Amino acid sequence: MKTTEFLNCMRCIVKLHESMLKTVCHRYELSNTQAAIISFLCNNPDKNTAAQIAQLRMLSKGNISTAVDGLVEKGLLERKTDEYDRRSLRLCLLPAADPIVHDVQQIFDDLFTELTNGFTHAELHQFHSLTQRLEENAYVAMRRRKRHA
Repeated sequence: MKTTEFLNCMRCIVKLHESMLKTVCHRYELSNTQAAIISFLCNNPDKNTAAQIAQLRMLSKGNISTAVDGLVEKGLLERKTDEYDRRSLRLCLLPAADPIVHDVQQIFDDLFTELTNGFTHAELHQFHSLTQRLEENAYVAMRRRKRHA
């Protein structure tokens, strides 16, 4: 597979996910970043700081801050001081976000169903293993490049 084909595949998947999330944005009057934050928090409850979202979703801290402010104003999210590290703020979805969380989870299920159409159980298992390795390798490479930059 050529680099261009691989990168195009990745961009296509991201664009499909973003286009599917737009229905949630319109339905609940959310920005793309707000929907991405809700999606991230419902799929990663243990990674619930703005810094973790910025790192893992590769979004700017400024955009996250603005989006979080909007979600707090809408009563969908609250900031809680971490009980072990008082300097750290945890982002917690509120019950008012439950319908959005449900829709976001349905979108992910639909996305995965669309992308893996026709895959066997063995292929799905292999796909999962390979994507984990790709992600790990990408993070290792990014850390290495940051050290040498």
